[in-house]
Amino acid sequence: MKKQIQFILVVATMLLAIGAQAQSNYKQPYLGATYNYSVTGATGDTYTWVVTSDAAGNNVVSGSDVTLGTPVLNGGLSSIPITWNSNASTTQPYYLWVTEKTASTSCINKRVLPITPQANKFDIYVADATDVSDLATLSNDPTKIASISSSSCATLPSTLSNDPTNNGTTIVKYKVWMTGSTNAWSFKPTITFTGTTTTPTATWTYSASNTQLTPDGSGVVKTPGSDYCELTLVIANIAATVQTFTVTLSNGTDVTYLTPTSTTTYKSATHTIEAMPNTSAIGGN
Repeated sequence: MKKQIQFILVVATMLLAIGAQAQSNYKQPYLGATYNYSVTGATGDTYTWVVTSDAAGNNVVSGSDVTLGTPVLNGGLSSIPITWNSNASTTQPYYLWVTEKTASTSCINKRVLPITPQANKFDIYVADATDVSDLATLSNDPTKIASISSSSCATLPSTLSNDPTNNGTTIVKYKVWMTGSTNAWSFKPTITFTGTTTTPTATWTYSASNTQLTPDGSGVVKTPGSDYCELTLVIANIAATVQTFTVTLSNGTDVTYLTPTSTTTYKSATHTIEAMPNTSAIGGN
């Protein structure tokens, strides 16, 4: 009797201990997430991966539900990336099968892993936080924030003078955060403005380490962890002019599992700087 080939089903990425139907994980992935599945066997053997909708392994699932990437074979380690598409069912399990066939005798062994995708809970948000003293206290539930956008008067210069061109600057802040993951994340912000032709000075800060973040060549900001980011705009005041600054987010992604955002709401916030009086210099006669 030939010796049975022993398998160990592992996930190549490091997993957190997560409860069922909570954070995304390889057995209960968010829709849109990509996980890397692997088995170890014997060097020289061949490995075949399929996903079925039945426990018997008869009904192979089409690409509309899942996308199987290109398998990688490294000695006796076979791995494959699988994306659980938005069309995948969240009410019934899928079954991931791998078949190993020996090179010399064509004997086989199989392993099967039940996988039940869950609704995507990963999302990113932005809110005007200019008047918030501690951004950490701003609710992570955007529906509980009194106003995603707001307005304020321009801030007077710290040193006042009789120069009518000395109007100072106003600092505007935004909080950008995510929910539904414990991983690093990324997003692409776009800043648009009216009332001025001067681009404001923008600084991104990762809150947990107070580290400044620099957008890459495509304008994407990537965080080192799961905490929120703070955007600070330094804006030159213009007398008798209303200025508006809108931050819009796109391309939100869980960096580890490439999960996209689940909704398109709460991705834009505007701060309005109301017009300050155009006061002349003090004269006399």
